[in-house]
Order: sequence, then C-alpha cells, then structure tokens
Amino acid sequence: MEKRIFDNLPFNHEISIDDWNKLINTKLKKYFSNEMVFEKNKEILRTEIINYIKFCTKPEYLKLFDWTFNLYKDCLNIDKQKIIKVLADSFNEISNTDMKWMINFLTQPDYKKFSDRDKISYYFKVIDRY
Repeated sequence: MEKRIFDNLPFNHEISIDDWNKLINTKLKKYFSNEMVFEKNKEILRTEIINYIKFCTKPEYLKLFDWTFNLYKDCLNIDKQKIIKVLADSFNEISNTDMKWMINFLTQPDYKKFSDRDKISYYFKVIDRY
C-alpha cells in the first residue's frame, strides 16, 4: 500500500482516505508518545500530507520529512515543555513564513516563458518582497 501511494505521486485521487490513514499510521504514529493525541490529529495530518505530497516528487524530499519528524521527536523526548513553549512562542512567525512561501509558490508565473531581461526583473521583484 505504501509503495502504491509513493508510485502514484504526485497526489492521486484514486487513493482512498483509508489508504491515507493506513499510511499515516505506518509512517507517523511512531512519532507520537500518546495514541489519543495521534487519533485526535490524524485527520489534520492526512490533510497536511496530501497538501505537501504534491510537492514531493523526489524520494529525498520524503527522507527530509522523516529527518524533520525525527528531529522534533528527539527534541520532545529531551524536554517536552521547553519545546512546546518554543513552538508556541514561534507560532505566528512560523505561520507567516509558511504563508509567504505558499503564496510565492502559488502565484509564481512560468518564468521559462520570460525573456532574459524579464527574468532578471522578476527575480529582483521577488527579492524585494522579502
């Protein structure tokens, strides 16, 4: 089942919610120390993964996901309260950064059609935004 999902990247509408839930159980449950927290959040996880999986066309990106999840798991195991506080204190900044990058991705024109001059102008406009 996991291979079928990976082979069908980018996201394929033929994969059922049950398939996604099985994948989430297989891949993400290990990062939760409390099963009830996992069960309460698996729908959110599924939605987020479906949104991000569209961008994961290479296996190394999935390895990056795994590395990121392991990093957070290790940090939470060391000092859960401190990590929760750091994440809570950073939440607005993280959300704003995510929103800027998502908007940038979604609104980016097809620069391959630009002339060299237009490409340079476009790149400077992007740089000036941030």
